[in-house]
Amino acid sequence: MAYTLTFRTDVSDINPEVQEVRSVRRTTVVRVGSVIAEFRLEPSPSVEGMEFPAEMMARQVQRLRELS
Repeated sequence: MAYTLTFRTDVSDINPEVQEVRSVRRTTVVRVGSVIAEFRLEPSPSVEGMEFPAEMMARQVQRLRELS
């Protein structure tokens, strides 16, 4: 399961020229047996190019399977 969270922060009190800052966080959640792993890409100004390396995720999931 994967989801993208977009949030806006009002920064007008810090910088009157900028009303808000938009940030995006992309999260992928994987369940292996009774373990839930979360892979998260931290805030970015856009969702383009926000893809967690599938190869790295696959290695981590495999390690979880080996532990189960």
